[in-house]
Amino acid sequence: MFAYDYCMKKKTVSIILWVLVVLWIGLIFFMSSQPAEISKNVSKGTLEKIYDISHNDKDISPQEYREKADDFIAINHKDIRQAAHFLLFFVLGLLVSCASLYSLNNLHKYFIPFAAAIIYPFIDESYQILIPGRAFEFNDILVDFQGMLGGCVLIFLVFGVTKLIKKK
Repeated sequence: MFAYDYCMKKKTVSIILWVLVVLWIGLIFFMSSQPAEISKNVSKGTLEKIYDISHNDKDISPQEYREKADDFIAINHKDIRQAAHFLLFFVLGLLVSCASLYSLNNLHKYFIPFAAAIIYPFIDESYQILIPGRAFEFNDILVDFQGMLGGCVLIFLVFGVTKLIKKK
């Protein structure tokens, strides 16, 4: 009975992890489907919130505050977009690696996440060609790949260290 319970729990967790992977890919697809103007406004809104939290300039006029906020947004816009790409794909790397380690055997549990890290950023950028105002950006593919690879490597390191500790 114990082996059956263990197998059922493992299968359930495996299904949940793969569902999370699919949901996260759906989120990335949703973000990639936004026309350029909407995507730009999301980034701008995020930067405005960051500026408001980090700059409590009560001694300046509202107009001067707005000018400083606009400068902050202009300077950091590209960086926040790159950080968003990295973070979205970092989480995808974490999820794909966890799901693979939990449900696949042999080298597949390592191959699938790394293959996905190479293939999915390319698919995502290629899809954006179809979206108004969006374009295929090779630099975004590199950032996406780095994020996904980072998530994969982190999970594999944690998995490896945990395995070593359990052996002792």
